[in-house]
Amino acid sequence: SNMTRRIKRRHDPARMRADQAAKVVGRHSADQLHAKLVADAVTGHPTDLQFSILAYQRIAMLRRQPLDDAFKAVEAEVRQRRGGLGMPIG
Repeated sequence: SNMTRRIKRRHDPARMRADQAAKVVGRHSADQLHAKLVADAVTGHPTDLQFSILAYQRIAMLRRQPLDDAFKAVEAEVRQRRGGLGMPIG
């Protein structure tokens, strides 16, 4: 129907955000992504969730390590810089 066609034609904002995050993540090295995730956590800047997930996945792939290790490396540096405090929530 005409209504279905109109709905399908609309841009999905979540899909567009994910695509944009993927483009940004794809342009950066593991070290650059790691540094951004640490800086965001230390300054209390909330990192976009889709960006974070893609960033951790890319770091793990580029460093040839498990995803969990990529997160733990960022968390360890955040803990060190925040005087023992872990990743901020919210």
